[in-house]
Amino acid sequence: MGSGTIRVRKRAGSVELFDTARLRLSMWRAMRGDGGSFDHADQLAEAIGVYLRRSSCGLVTSRALLEMALRALRQTGQVEAADTLEAHDRQRHDRRQQLTLGHEGRRRSRWDRDWLTGQIRHRWDVGLGAARALSAEIESELLARGGCVDRAAVLNRVDERIAAYGLASHCPLTTAGA
Repeated sequence: MGSGTIRVRKRAGSVELFDTARLRLSMWRAMRGDGGSFDHADQLAEAIGVYLRRSSCGLVTSRALLEMALRALRQTGQVEAADTLEAHDRQRHDRRQQLTLGHEGRRRSRWDRDWLTGQIRHRWDVGLGAARALSAEIESELLARGGCVDRAAVLNRVDERIAAYGLASHCPLTTAGA
């Protein structure tokens, strides 16, 4: 990978490693309705990764990464896929802005999926990939509902999923000390 690792700064400010597989999957999801193939998504994501490595880009924003994906899709004739990806990103951002997390004592904070991923990783000792997948699944449900969601209820929902998926042999009680 050259001189260093490529990191991605997300909108909320957290930084994570660039993952070609995640980029490929998001592009492929958008391409499915436009007749695109998984192989084409793979090639485009890999090309973006090569570009980032060759440009010695150590840190890229998630917005810049999205713009690269949109440009790659449009330049290869996948205009509908680019529009789908862009609309999905805008809709998810808007919904996240409307979602708040309710804490004990009626305090509220902005929704942060990274917080949930971190909780899953540390409270239940789940690997990063599984934690991201589970937090994405739960976030999708919460975004569909909108409004204010209770922190303890979110953690209890994770408890239920962890147990249902068999991801941990012991799930901590989230209602005590949550």
